[in-house]
Amino acid sequence: MLKSPLKGFGTKGLCQVLASAVLLCTLACEKNTVSKKEEGSETPSTPEEPIGVIPKPLLLEQPFTVMSFNLRNPTNADPFTQLQRMSKLSTLLNDNQVDILGVQELADNSVEEYVNAALDQAGYAVYKTGAANGSPKSIFYKKTRFTLVNAGHLLKEFVAGTVISSAKWVILKDVLSNKEYFIINSHWYHTADAVQYRKEFAQILLDCIKANHAGRPVICMGDFNAIPGTEEIQVMKNIEDLDMIDGLMDTQADPTFHNWTGIATKKLDYIMSTRDLAFKGFKVVKDKYTVDGKTMWPSDHFPVFVRYIPAIFGAENVVADPISNDTKTQYYFADINADGKKDKVVWNPTANAGKVAVYLANGNGGFQSAAVTHDASASTSTDSYYHFADVNGDKKSDLIVWNKGEHSGKTRVYLATANGNFSNTAIDNPEGTSAATSTKFYFADLNGDGKADKIYWNSTHDGGNIRVYLATADGNFSGTAKSSSNVGSSTAKTNYYFADINGDGKVDLIRWNINLDDGKPMVFLSNGDGTFTESTEHSNTGATSGSENAKFYFADINGDGKADKIYWNPKNYLGEPKIYLANATSFEAPVYSLRGSSMDSKTIFYFEDINADAKADQIRWNSTESNAALKTYLVR
Repeated sequence: MLKSPLKGFGTKGLCQVLASAVLLCTLACEKNTVSKKEEGSETPSTPEEPIGVIPKPLLLEQPFTVMSFNLRNPTNADPFTQLQRMSKLSTLLNDNQVDILGVQELADNSVEEYVNAALDQAGYAVYKTGAANGSPKSIFYKKTRFTLVNAGHLLKEFVAGTVISSAKWVILKDVLSNKEYFIINSHWYHTADAVQYRKEFAQILLDCIKANHAGRPVICMGDFNAIPGTEEIQVMKNIEDLDMIDGLMDTQADPTFHNWTGIATKKLDYIMSTRDLAFKGFKVVKDKYTVDGKTMWPSDHFPVFVRYIPAIFGAENVVADPISNDTKTQYYFADINADGKKDKVVWNPTANAGKVAVYLANGNGGFQSAAVTHDASASTSTDSYYHFADVNGDKKSDLIVWNKGEHSGKTRVYLATANGNFSNTAIDNPEGTSAATSTKFYFADLNGDGKADKIYWNSTHDGGNIRVYLATADGNFSGTAKSSSNVGSSTAKTNYYFADINGDGKVDLIRWNINLDDGKPMVFLSNGDGTFTESTEHSNTGATSGSENAKFYFADINGDGKADKIYWNPKNYLGEPKIYLANATSFEAPVYSLRGSSMDSKTIFYFEDINADAKADQIRWNSTESNAALKTYLVR
């Protein structure tokens, strides 16, 4: 929720703060209404509603690259002139495919004119109007990619004539997508005793952004002259206001200031953004050149860049009812009533008499507040395992429950009936019975007939082979097992996932163990008969991990019929989920999603289509955060 803008920011574009110093801020853009976050709606949906027109897949926009670069004047430590260094600027921008460039500390008039002319020839326009402060915060942008919608500037004198910070901002329109972005470029006062000035200027920047971005995605860059974790940087990352995130991963990024030595010692340069953007890449650029036989860097700061696309997931939607802060609570998402939307299913052995509760999806990221409970399948045993999958081909997910100590270790099926309910009579499945704690069952349609098959795995049984029992009819399975030794594992910590990776309508198998296959999630495509063949390219592309903190998920995020790979590690990349879209043969380069990121290992993610658009939405739950409410993020 946005707070009130800085007092004194006027609608005619003049921002003034009169105290011991003067702040001037040109505000020329029209104010637009900022859309509010939509809270979880409790409007009931109609059960069994027909699925309408098949939605189109999400096509990701062409990424654009934003670079921040401090072009410092030469000193005695610099063996090259600034013109010599600037002669390589166009080459550096071209080599790194830069679309938007924010520069700081370009203070020599003749050099600035040279840079402006060189970049104009290279295809860049520039916004450079406003107070210079001896350090133009010029913003360059590719003429073929962006047009200027509006612009402004601000200057803050903390001590008259000596302690000054300033910034310039633009609103740019992407000619490829027609989307608009608010870009602000700044340079903060640098001395070690200027922490309070930097904190104040950080707040001034935030207030200027809030007064002018009008709901557009925000990118804030510059030489902040502050290392990660300092008070002034925390002001910029104020969650209550804009919740901006550093595209260079804060302390995980390389340092940027190197004093013309090529050996950087601290991170001072930043590119931050709001979470309605996503990253396609980021880098501290260490390009160097040879001039007169000597190694030259264009500045004593390394430039930094981030490649952006609009966020894949939309704004956070808080689902406040029901709430559970009990870690024994299990959430499942499955289409119980065949309306194309995955419903929320909740079970806790110590609550509600162990009954499964179904909350039908309402299509806008929330669920009905009234639960449909099922008495017959109730269990108060922590040894019970529930699964929800369509085993009889009627497009409604059925309830399957297994407990090693009950019913002779048989899986039991309660067929879905109507309006989120299940039959009161269980179908006992005698095949693949087990009384072993180490046994795991999965249910997925391996042969494309619309019915979920039963998959049995026990690392200590049958050499750890996977055993498949194909679904027959009415909640039953074939008594003959298909055994696939090439996908098996005798290691207990092996993880199995089932998703249609190549879009052929048959669910494939993915196997991952941090100590096997170099940490690769190995993809085995379904042959349609309960056996599998390895897909080498899928196995060798996308994220790998040998960390116990890592989690993998496989779900069709962009709605093209192929399940994508999602990697999350709370210890890496600021807890941002990384999405690797699947194509016919492999996984593509990642998109770093900023929505719902978490650095807490207790966070649980789900990726399920809860609004019937054929795209897997993100669902997030942490029993110790946000009053234990679920949060949903719909794919845009």
